Amino acid sequence: MKILKFIERFFPKLFIGIWLNNGRYYLTSKKTLPSGKISIKNISFDKDAELEKMFDFLAKAQIENVVTYIGLIDNSKFQGAIPVVETKAYLWFSEINDYQDFDDILFKREREGWTLFSLKTEILQSQNIFKKAGLDFIFSPFLIPIAIQKRFQLPKNTSIFILAEKDLTIFSIFKGDKLLFGRYIDDVDLNEVFIEESKDEIEDNQLFQFDELDKNIDSSAKFKNQSDSTFFNEDEIELDDLEIDQFDNLDKRDKNLLDLDDLILKVEDDNRVRSEAKGIEELQNFLDNDMKEENDFEETQQILGDMDLNYELIYQAIKTGVKTFYGNDIFESDFIENCYILTGLKISNSFIQQIEDEFSFETEKIRIELSELVVDLIGEELG
Repeated sequence: MKILKFIERFFPKLFIGIWLNNGRYYLTSKKTLPSGKISIKNISFDKDAELEKMFDFLAKAQIENVVTYIGLIDNSKFQGAIPVVETKAYLWFSEINDYQDFDDILFKREREGWTLFSLKTEILQSQNIFKKAGLDFIFSPFLIPIAIQKRFQLPKNTSIFILAEKDLTIFSIFKGDKLLFGRYIDDVDLNEVFIEESKDEIEDNQLFQFDELDKNIDSSAKFKNQSDSTFFNEDEIELDDLEIDQFDNLDKRDKNLLDLDDLILKVEDDNRVRSEAKGIEELQNFLDNDMKEENDFEETQQILGDMDLNYELIYQAIKTGVKTFYGNDIFESDFIENCYILTGLKISNSFIQQIEDEFSFETEKIRIELSELVVDLIGEELG
């Protein structure tokens, strides 16, 4: 191994990070020359129509580069991370205890005293798909928060990290490199387990009515302070497609409607709305369809329905994750100071502010390209 590393110093190194999302494989290739010069390329392929094209790209890259490493993000639907390393303690966690085939679970202990888990069958399936190209690493998405902390030099205090993409949402709490809590988030699980305790609060507060908040968000002192963050890029998270002119007709109906408090009171008094908002699925229907008969709101609701981030899911993940973290003795509870939402999707400024107000920890968005972070993980793994 030492001889190989010595030889590698004289050749260019190529790291390729891959992840599957929304029916496409996203690849980042990072080439490092002995001189220190770095070149980075991003490319994507349709998972069905362009699979062979992707394999041709990977084969050509390996032929042209003597030293090539390929890493993939694990997309298993059954996976997670737990803050223990003792085998006997694994069954303390319901997601493991409830799984019928314990022998199919693959565990990997991390140095900081916590454990990753996934399914052997799904790991083998990924290896078979990439048999032509060869995979050097399959990484758990629960390693992404560590890569983020190192890339952006985040403080090592206790923080929530939410990785939110189209086909992947995880909730984790880290203190530096040590995991304190981890949960793979699934829409169905949240509907079944948490809907009753959360629906009333969502109905009363109308947490996801961001159109009114975003119109005046720039005048908020709190937002101005928050936007000073290195990781908070106002240009990236504005509602680019939202035309403010579409709100002009609101004044014809009620000049006070643009006041958020009045808006909430009107919604709270609307029994029909509260009766329809029964759970995550019903709430989504409410956001998209409830005001279709109101001509002044129809176009606005359509625009809000097109926003990429699933706000309800993220809110529920934070609410239930924090409650479980503080309420269950198997977790080493600590005061949460920050919340980072890691995503390449659009996100409303007012949702960030709402989370801060609701949970009293600083909340920031960090825009990411997940395949680039896989490249970082390859580098970390190789040392």
